[in-house]
Amino acid sequence: MLTEKGKPAFALVGVEDEFALEALTLGRNEKFMSYLDGVAERAKQGRTYSLKEIRAEFMPARRPRRKSRAARK
Repeated sequence: MLTEKGKPAFALVGVEDEFALEALTLGRNEKFMSYLDGVAERAKQGRTYSLKEIRAEFMPARRPRRKSRAARK
């Protein structure tokens, strides 16, 4: 713990991987956290969407993969 005028001011936090660093960075981003608060509030007040609905809207239907010519022989 680092202090300023005898009071805790900073903490050193170990970051073990890129995900932890990204989470720490986003958690300190006031604009992003405000956006998430708004999303949560809208979800409480209105319609939410299932993962199935979101996939149908934003992800094209996947076609079955064709076998390569080498695999057919």
